[in-house]
Amino acid sequence: MLQKKNTVLIIEDELPIRKVLGISLESAGYKMVECDNGREGIRLSASVKPELILLDLGLPDIDGKEVIAGIRQWAQTPIIICSVRSDDREIIQALDAGADDYVTKPFNTEVLLARVRANLRK
Repeated sequence: MLQKKNTVLIIEDELPIRKVLGISLESAGYKMVECDNGREGIRLSASVKPELILLDLGLPDIDGKEVIAGIRQWAQTPIIICSVRSDDREIIQALDAGADDYVTKPFNTEVLLARVRANLRK
């Protein structure tokens, strides 16, 4: 049995994507916490104190860039954006807002897991 590693917070409103991410992360030995909106994501990032956050930009309550700004007020937790938004301006704005990495959907889960490992090494 795999020993649980770091905790990853998934902030994603689409249940099928949360499930895929959860299965992939848990099979790689990570502990997973999830939510489906930005405000709860900010709250969970403060209470759970995850080692890494996977964040969708298109959330039902607030934009993902607002979530980044909320978290960056007090934490430097690595944030990887997982978004369908592939426009260069969106990517630049998210990275400039404080995201550490950006992956566009659909994504290869093995590549995403490699990016998770790379960001956790920092």
